[in-house]
Amino acid sequence: MTKIEGLRPVLTQPEYDFGKLMATLLSPSRPLQSEEFLKGRAKQLSDIKRALLQTGRHALIHGLRGVGKSSLAQTSAYSLPESEEAILIGCDANSTFATIIREVFDQMSGRSPVFEKSITERGLSFSRFGLGAEGKKSLEEGRASDTSSVNEAVRLVRFLSESLTYRIIVVVDEFDLIKNRDEQVIFTNFLKQISDQHVSATFIICGIGESVDALMDAHASVDRYFHTEGLSQLPWEARFEIVESTAETLGIKIDKNTVIRITRISDGFPHYTPRPAEAEFDGLTAGFETIQLCP
Repeated sequence: MTKIEGLRPVLTQPEYDFGKLMATLLSPSRPLQSEEFLKGRAKQLSDIKRALLQTGRHALIHGLRGVGKSSLAQTSAYSLPESEEAILIGCDANSTFATIIREVFDQMSGRSPVFEKSITERGLSFSRFGLGAEGKKSLEEGRASDTSSVNEAVRLVRFLSESLTYRIIVVVDEFDLIKNRDEQVIFTNFLKQISDQHVSATFIICGIGESVDALMDAHASVDRYFHTEGLSQLPWEARFEIVESTAETLGIKIDKNTVIRITRISDGFPHYTPRPAEAEFDGLTAGFETIQLCP
């Protein structure tokens, strides 16, 4: 990465190059996936990575919307040993246990030539694991999937893991959007069975505080299968670091009052902290020494 010298980088580097460099440093519109850019979450990241070294354990990250749960989850997933590209799943109001498992299958099926060959040779499909038409029918009729569907899902994930040379890591984001209590219970039982049956797969679940209650209330002993991590807003030091380190890499001189204004506006929400900083630095590409920010 090239460091831009001088107060106004627009004079020394094309606007496109400057914008591209800034985009690698500030990420207000998408979750982070690298420890290098995850500020203020070192302890939480370390705790999750250490906890997930224990086989059979999953992680649950909870907190207010916008505090950086997705970034912490994805960074954790990509930082774990014996893992490669993580499976990233976002829930919505229509998500069910079956749709989540199907998404795991669909994402994995296109990643490994060996895996695809095995699927072809065995004539396997998602429905062959008991989660196809019949499972869909039961959900449409308002009936919870029976225990066998959980076991079939475990069998599916076991098949996936045995076809690979690395551990499967799945991030399930926005879990709180699944409002059906039966679906939440099924998913919790599934994770318990993944652990109990020694399947090489780890799930990282993200959601607001209600997600903790939904998972922990589903089974009396489920808490021993989870490492829980609650997130609050970023501390001031981390907010300062985001702005100051970005300015340093860009070669921009920024005064302390401006740093404080930027971090105050963000209110400690990681996705918002880069926005006023981005506006400030964009002002430089337009030829301004600085721009005014509301306190």
